[in-house]
Amino acid sequence: FDDVAPLDIDKPLISTIHTIKELDKDSLFLKLRWIYQKKVINKSKKIIVLSSNMKKLLSRYVSQDKIAIIPYGIDTKHFKKIRKIPKDLDNLMKKFSRIAICIGNYGTDKEKLIESANNFPNILFIIINRNWDIKSENNILFFKRVPEKRLLELYSISDFLYRPLKFSAGNTSIIEALSMGLVIVT
Repeated sequence: FDDVAPLDIDKPLISTIHTIKELDKDSLFLKLRWIYQKKVINKSKKIIVLSSNMKKLLSRYVSQDKIAIIPYGIDTKHFKKIRKIPKDLDNLMKKFSRIAICIGNYGTDKEKLIESANNFPNILFIIINRNWDIKSENNILFFKRVPEKRLLELYSISDFLYRPLKFSAGNTSIIEALSMGLVIVT
């Protein structure tokens, strides 16, 4: 990743760039990160991106010949609905008319997510995000992390993936949710 690339080695560097400052012009983090990203981009022999859109953005700063597109992939045999739902989750399903799941941090609009939960008290919002601290209450069920088996259980009880995004170059939770047969709302 561009934010951990070792610039002081004498070996060819291949980097993966997921986002750059153009994806969220208001983000101070991305602006500051860009200082380091430029060094990584210049040192890299090859740069891997997830989409043609990211390649187009990055080609403003480096030759397109240096950029390769390798899209995200998942094991679609693994991301399948679980038929036997644990009792604790089955009870949750009975309390709400719909269940939304939101997984991930990168580019997610936290304020919009909380606003949506407040506006739709009949929908349970399951939020999994290692960088946030949100209190589980009312119609919000928050986890920093969950084991893989629990993740599949949570996907299985959900009606849709809700990811209010400010920006995103690639998003694993979207393709996981698609594999699980969920509707996607971004």
